[in-house]
Formats: sequence, C-alpha cells, structure tokens
Amino acid sequence: MYLKFILISFATFCGIRGSYPVLYVFAAPIVFCMIWLLLRASIETMRNKAAEQQHEEIAAWQIMSILTAFTLLFSLNLAIGRVCLGLETATSSRYLPYLTPGFLAFYLFAVTRKELPVKQIFCGMLCFFLTTFSVGTKEKNYYSAMCRGKKKWKQAYMETGDILRSSMLSGFQIHPNPQSTDLQWKLDYLEKHRLNLYLDAEEY
Repeated sequence: MYLKFILISFATFCGIRGSYPVLYVFAAPIVFCMIWLLLRASIETMRNKAAEQQHEEIAAWQIMSILTAFTLLFSLNLAIGRVCLGLETATSSRYLPYLTPGFLAFYLFAVTRKELPVKQIFCGMLCFFLTTFSVGTKEKNYYSAMCRGKKKWKQAYMETGDILRSSMLSGFQIHPNPQSTDLQWKLDYLEKHRLNLYLDAEEY
C-alpha cells in the first residue's frame, strides 16, 4: 500500500489521472530514476571529493542529492502518514509542491552535463507528451466535479445540520472520517462566528 501510494502521488504530479494500474506504470520509472539519481549524485560527490575536483562540480552533485533525497523521504513519510485515509488521498494537490525538488534535480542533471544528454532529453520529451496528452488527464473535469460535490454537500448540510446525512444526500464526502478530525466542532465554530460556508447562509 505504501508503494502504491507513492506511485500515485508521483503520477499525479505529472498530471496523469486514470485507473491505478495506469498510474503505477507511468510512475514506477520516475521513482526508479529518482532513486538512481540519488545514488549517482551521492557516489559522484564522494568520488569528486576524493579526487579533489572543482568545487562547482561537487556542489552540483550535492544539490542534486539533497533535492532527490528530500522528495523521496517526503513521499515515504507521506505514504506512511496518509495511506490510512485511502489511496485516493495521494492525488491531493497540497502535496505536489513537496515533490517538486526531485524533478528540479532531473533538470539540473540534464543542464550540467558536458555532453548533450540525448537519452535524457528523449525520455523527458516522451514523458511530456504522455502526461500532457494523456487520456487520463482530465484536470478540468476533476475539479469541476469536486466543486459541484462541495456545493451539494454545503446545501445539504445547511438544510440538515448533520454531517453523515449530508454526505448521503449529496453523494459527496467532505472528509473520510469526520469524527477523527473533530469536523462537527469546526463546523459549529464556523456557524458561531459566521465564517466560511456561513457567510452566505441566508440563501438557505
């Protein structure tokens, strides 16, 4: 489950949405390449230090190793902490900025090569076209559906005041486990202070 969660999060970063098997196929090479880059950068850093190479070369490899290590550690920690909420949680956009450093390391690796990295450029272009024109890339439809679902849930909650019943009536869950996050207390606070969804509550 942890590995599946990590693969889905990386596929989401690349803009790929679809069935889970599709996400695994596209994300597995990305994670593999990131692990390879981390090992390569670490080895090159130690080798250049031993050979007393230029500081610029050492710094470049160090930066790449730090960036990839951060992203891989974050993705592992994310999976451990969030897999209990379900695999669909891995598609949340709030986690994407923390995956960016690893992909930045790919960019730095390409631009710091002395010779033209034909293979890397080809793979990058292939990934670009796959993720940009992928059949599973339906960001607009996805966010439109999320917006409609939240509006329906809000309307149902305004009429019933019950979280579970609102989820049943709207067909949309505002949170997978409302009790664990004290959602009712938060909603009561918003109602008391006329905040968030209660700003235009007079409509209901």
